[in-house]
Amino acid sequence: MKQYRETGSLAPKKRTQQTPTLLSTEQLAVLRRLVQQRNDATLEELQTLLEREIGVHLSRTTVDRMLKKLNITVKKKRSTPMRKKLNAPRTSG
Repeated sequence: MKQYRETGSLAPKKRTQQTPTLLSTEQLAVLRRLVQQRNDATLEELQTLLEREIGVHLSRTTVDRMLKKLNITVKKKRSTPMRKKLNAPRTSG
């Protein structure tokens, strides 16, 4: 109601500022180095390693967002190879 009284509109306000990144450029470089050293680490492991390295505690979600900012994916490779043809009959032997 306050917004309607002040502006005459109930439309959502436009965002004027972007929330700043939690990590500096140097800290992002540390994260990139950690991923290169331990490319099989989970988000939780990266979270712990990052806290040890730079002394900043981040949530798992924030670590994921920072990796996306660096264009790094955390998708794991399958432990067993996929069969080439899903409908191919299995052969015994």
